[in-house]
Amino acid sequence: MNQRRERIIVDVHDLEGAAKVEETISTGYCDVIAENLANWVAVEEDMIDSYRGFPREVTARLGREFGEMVEESGQTVAKLRVLLEAVEQLRDRRALRVKALRKMQKTLAS
Repeated sequence: MNQRRERIIVDVHDLEGAAKVEETISTGYCDVIAENLANWVAVEEDMIDSYRGFPREVTARLGREFGEMVEESGQTVAKLRVLLEAVEQLRDRRALRVKALRKMQKTLAS
């Protein structure tokens, strides 16, 4: 990971530019990632419900491997919820940064 990558943003030289980039991070990354994680949780939960709705005769014939898939989906949901909470915390922190930058702008303007 020592390779130099191209910059994604231009240098930020003022508080307005910094606030705009912070807002873009929130809307372009945090919000999108949180929404995708929430949707993934919903899909996994739907799959668990679907699996549990299979007829007992079918699941009995499918054996332990099928039960492990249901359990794995449950574990996936738990992991995704942790990730979702972390992304939401990052988004909340980002909002505080934008608020602080806006306050700094007002301080400089007065």
